[in-house]
Amino acid sequence: MTLSEIKRIIKLLGPRGAIAGLEASDLTREDLLEIASKTKKRFDEESDRSYLIDELVSSLNRVDLKSTDELLQMSYEDLVSYFSEVSPSNEDLMKVMKELNYKVSAEDKKHLRRFVARQISETALFANVATRNSDNR
Repeated sequence: MTLSEIKRIIKLLGPRGAIAGLEASDLTREDLLEIASKTKKRFDEESDRSYLIDELVSSLNRVDLKSTDELLQMSYEDLVSYFSEVSPSNEDLMKVMKELNYKVSAEDKKHLRRFVARQISETALFANVATRNSDNR
């Protein structure tokens, strides 16, 4: 298996599905180390197979989101489109919510991309209104 094939599996199945598939595969620890050597991330030669799979998938699935300030400049529709395009992990989206001091309920986690887009959009709207009000004083 190649690095590009693993990337394709992640794209098709998502990180959890890719991890499950790799766990069930006949790839050995040595095979995984060879594949991992082609990434920028360095893996410990002593790592067990499950750890290598988790780290490999995580490193290949990592997305560098725009900064919170940049996200706040985007409309709701632009945010939804951007999140669909870059496919951030739930962990990445939760980091943005933490930066904005928002709590995310279990119900909201079911549709996390849209929830995050809505919260960022509303935060930007309130910030713009507050700025306009302070400029009028």
